Amino acid sequence: MDLKKAIKHALDGSAILFLGAGFSKGALNSQKENFLLASDLCDLLNTSMNIHVKHHDLGDVSERFVEEKGSEELANIIKKQYSCYSYTEEQKNIISLPWRRIYTTNYDDIVEKISEDLNNQRFPIVLSDDPIKYEKSNIVIHLNGSIKKFDKKDIKTSLNLTTHSYLASEFRNSKWHEFFSNDISGAGTVIFIGCSFDYDIDLQRILYGQMNLFKDKIIFIDKYEDLTSSSINNDPYKNSKKEKFGTIYNIGVTRFFKNITSIKESYTPTKLLKSLSCFKHINAIPTYPQDAPVNDLWKLLMYGNLNVDILSGNIGNNNYIIFRSEIERVIHELVNNDKKVVILSSEMGNGKTCFINSLSFILKNYGNVYYLNDFESSRIIDDIDIIESNSNSTDYIIIDNYTNYFEVIKILSKLKDFKFILTERTFVHDTNYTRLLNCIDVDINDISDIDLNPIALDDKEHMIKSLNTCGIFYSVNTKNNINSKYTSNNKKKKRNSGNTIKDILLDYGSKAFDERIGLINIEMNTYPDLKNILLCSFINNSFNLNLNLTEILTLMNIQQIPSSFKRNNLINEIISFANNEILLKSPILTEYLISKYNLKEALLDTMECMIHNCCNLINSDKSKVIHTSLNSASNIWHLLRKSYVKDSDSLKKKVLLYYDNIQKYYRDNHFFWLQYSIICTDLRYFDRSEMYINNAYEIVHDNFETYQLDTQLARIILEKGIFEDNIYTNPFEKFQEANYILKDNSHQSVNVESRYVVTDNYSKYYDKYCHLFTVEQDMIFRLECQGMYNKINDHLRKERNRISHNKRKYLENSIRALKRFINANMNIKVKNS
Repeated sequence: MDLKKAIKHALDGSAILFLGAGFSKGALNSQKENFLLASDLCDLLNTSMNIHVKHHDLGDVSERFVEEKGSEELANIIKKQYSCYSYTEEQKNIISLPWRRIYTTNYDDIVEKISEDLNNQRFPIVLSDDPIKYEKSNIVIHLNGSIKKFDKKDIKTSLNLTTHSYLASEFRNSKWHEFFSNDISGAGTVIFIGCSFDYDIDLQRILYGQMNLFKDKIIFIDKYEDLTSSSINNDPYKNSKKEKFGTIYNIGVTRFFKNITSIKESYTPTKLLKSLSCFKHINAIPTYPQDAPVNDLWKLLMYGNLNVDILSGNIGNNNYIIFRSEIERVIHELVNNDKKVVILSSEMGNGKTCFINSLSFILKNYGNVYYLNDFESSRIIDDIDIIESNSNSTDYIIIDNYTNYFEVIKILSKLKDFKFILTERTFVHDTNYTRLLNCIDVDINDISDIDLNPIALDDKEHMIKSLNTCGIFYSVNTKNNINSKYTSNNKKKKRNSGNTIKDILLDYGSKAFDERIGLINIEMNTYPDLKNILLCSFINNSFNLNLNLTEILTLMNIQQIPSSFKRNNLINEIISFANNEILLKSPILTEYLISKYNLKEALLDTMECMIHNCCNLINSDKSKVIHTSLNSASNIWHLLRKSYVKDSDSLKKKVLLYYDNIQKYYRDNHFFWLQYSIICTDLRYFDRSEMYINNAYEIVHDNFETYQLDTQLARIILEKGIFEDNIYTNPFEKFQEANYILKDNSHQSVNVESRYVVTDNYSKYYDKYCHLFTVEQDMIFRLECQGMYNKINDHLRKERNRISHNKRKYLENSIRALKRFINANMNIKVKNS
């Protein structure tokens, strides 16, 4: 990176400062002497012990010193040697800059002393501290320990008194390693001052995992040297180590300070808060219509690579992406029907990203359009002020994967003259729709819920035409392309080929996938880390975990990405590594890979690894999300069913084994025992499912709302009676117990649709036990079915707008099942007692 640009980043407040021993040169300690280097400290300690051998292993020397003179004496020496008495003007002015964060390998308190004198106190932090409590700029992170925080009684564990390669492993195993990676990712530049790779050898190991990603933003300020000197020019090893990691400037602290002073005279720092931090303003200017190059069309269809410039010139003409009919419906709902909120849900790979991009271009004709990129609570209010001040009409805010942003939705929904487009994966939306309604300050009648999964027949025709254009269906063994197979005379084949974009690609494009998939599978078998990263990324995409690259590496226990990955064109077709982000370029291709090579069990192993390692994440909120998402039975089945393979008992048993293996992490978690019970019920292991649901009841507190547990209990009662060989001795009483739970009206504030789905078991239960019912019991059973039918029908009618479209389908199925039962049994002759 250019030095001038790096200094401007520092002046803007977007730079990280990393200090080594060389930065402290010129400052004086409490003895009014220069700070000691590690070798000098060894000499001092040896002299104090009357040892006159030059031994510079600080670990050996300090250990011997403690044995002879005690830790108290060693602590006193270190305190005197590394407590700052005075500092230079250059050091003061460098520390005075608005650094985003400061790291140091030094024990001394120069940074804290300068900051205190400038009335800008910075607190010393060591690796044993919890990063979650200190995500602020007013800290200085001491990687080797700090004299301000060391324990005199246990000095060896509170300070890194060794020259051995110790820090790197300690730092990598601490939560600060991920924190550091995130800092580098978010910073404009990282400036190292006075760091010697000869002495600070651990810095090489710390940076090694980052160098491929961030080399262009790292600079080193090293001591001044005359670069025209022949001795330097003849030394090919002088800077070879650091050159791998960033750009070196041999200008020293004094000349670095002069450069800062010179640039400050003419540069006005950017006030970052005046630009949007969390939102992106959609202000692209549409280009002139242009044909989409076949290569770009191929990249879009096969890998999901969307070219926004081509899109902007092809809005509405189906030459690049399919202009789906649902776009017109969204515009109609927002503009003509004046809806406040439109919710768009779809499964992964069904074109949601393309849809949103097309929609945003059209909405620009009706007002400003903003896309939520990230959520940082400290800056969201500033963004809202900027957006409101720029508003002169109805404006639109797009929030992708809305379940990650309930907090911001609460704030934004109170804005006047703003409308919202919220998107989410279908199964996630179904689970969280009620929660959304409870947090959003909008009347239910002002919300429209649209399912993007089904694709209209006309849109499907355009999709097949696009696939044909780029030759995905072409076969060298035939003279004709897909049009010969799917002509207007063969509408039936077209209509039955699948009803979603993903269906079409997987049904028709599998031959185009096969060659690539085979090569990728070979790469995965060659590089196990690639397989782990790919599967973890797929899980990340499926559950919207919003994990960055560092977090994925932490979860997979991978130290760094091999540089060969970045150079591998095949790998880059499916995964992109950039700026600490990891992008799964083609979820459909990955899903096809998982299906073709039966990687479902590997997915379960990956989830188990993620749960095991999520305690190492510095972001406790993400750790909680992982624990919840990867514990949910519905989530797991949704993930595993993506491959279009019918579930088998073998797969169910593997899922059960997964729960067996992770239970040690959830012993006190009632939700886990509920999920454990659900999978056991799926396998019809009713003894275990009963035990686990009882465990869940034991854990919850007295005031806990148990409707989910109650629903599962009712399901167990009914299905155990239906599917076990042994029959209930009191079947009517058991039915009444389950029915009482399912028709309970005391849970009106919660999502009760899942209860009504369980009534699908009523007909099977009746078929098995009706011969044991008395006349009265038989009549009551049928009346209860009639009552439940009316109850569900009434609920669907009254709450239709508050129920997601998929759950409406489930309820309608339950209604139909009950209706068939009632109609079939209306004229059954009742039996005698």
